[in-house]
Amino acid sequence: MGASGGEHAGLIQSSLLEISRDPAHLERVLLLFLPLSALQALAKGAGRRLPGRPAPAAQIAGLLPKQPRLAQQVAEAMAKALATAEPSAPECPTSALAQWMLQNDHVTEEFVSLLEACAQVPTAEAKNVPQQTKAKPSAKPHPEQCKDLAVEIALTREQKDNQRLKEQLAQLRRILSERQEELSLLRKDFRQVEENLERADAERRDAEQRASARKRQLQDATASSDREEQLELALETARRELNIEQQKRQMIAEESEDLRACLEDRDRFDAFAEEEVPSFRNRPLLNKEQELAQDLTKYAQSGAHFRILVVGGGEPQLRHQDKLQEYAEVMGFESTWRMAEYTSWHKEMDRLASDMNTRFDALVILHWNRTTFTQRARKVCDDAGHKPCLTCYYEGFTSLRETMQTCLKQLLGRVDGKTSST
Repeated sequence: MGASGGEHAGLIQSSLLEISRDPAHLERVLLLFLPLSALQALAKGAGRRLPGRPAPAAQIAGLLPKQPRLAQQVAEAMAKALATAEPSAPECPTSALAQWMLQNDHVTEEFVSLLEACAQVPTAEAKNVPQQTKAKPSAKPHPEQCKDLAVEIALTREQKDNQRLKEQLAQLRRILSERQEELSLLRKDFRQVEENLERADAERRDAEQRASARKRQLQDATASSDREEQLELALETARRELNIEQQKRQMIAEESEDLRACLEDRDRFDAFAEEEVPSFRNRPLLNKEQELAQDLTKYAQSGAHFRILVVGGGEPQLRHQDKLQEYAEVMGFESTWRMAEYTSWHKEMDRLASDMNTRFDALVILHWNRTTFTQRARKVCDDAGHKPCLTCYYEGFTSLRETMQTCLKQLLGRVDGKTSST
């Protein structure tokens, strides 16, 4: 074969173990590539003999899957025989079968076809026995049996693939049902906003009607001074009510547009491919991260750690919560991740204000948050001492990783500024 025996022994051993699923196939392969003397030596070294005093090749075929050392010895002997064999034509069935064993470790239709083609090639054992012994037919599997075995293996693999796909389909259906329920709740809130908008329009029309009625009352007044005074009063009242109604209308329109944008972002959650983030433990950080980690270590010597709150995202992004905790431990800071609140975000403002005053040093807002919430959150950070408040467009964990680095640099800059002023 033109290569050393040890070079291909591992590949041949892997192929022999796969072929050993059918002892008849393995027996035929051993007879094709090993002389009778080598088979007898290997069978004798195997120790235990199978009942019925089988031929050496049959005995090896039955014991090889159970004895790893025997499998290694057979593979080394076959690799040595292939390495020292005289070159043969590539179209020779035996040569093609040898090439298959060096390149494949799964029984395929190609292997069965090659083994059938090699059925006409005299085996090494047949060359070492008398003519009358060769005349005795050896037990060989029928070609149709080999084909049936290949088909059965293919069907078994196909059944496993089908079962796995069915399980994945069932899981996806459960996730789809959950998403549909969440979407139904959001649409219900959107309808409530539309109803509030219609109610505001009705109140505006009522105010216009009241203004028209008062104008008619002024026209019926007798004294010009009274009409002027009432007109100015009515005008001031109308302006005040109109201003209030315009503010209400603007707030409802902003809420409606804000919620519509959140619904669109919600639909994009499922469009993101699931991202596999490798572990940060026992992995070298980037150079800029190593320098930043050293600065954080120096800051930690004072007995304090930076604490960063992350708000936003949905379930696809929240799967990376453990990775954020791992990254924080490696870098030397603390972090907490909370999901976005889409419908009752205003209820979270008091809690956010309390946390930013007492627990956290900075805030990172993922862009999947309502615009009104983001504006209020920035004001909370300013009121808490102008603490850093960053927005992250989350396209993957790398985006959050870079935003965290920027946030930590700002926090270190604040500490250095206080130290220098002191």
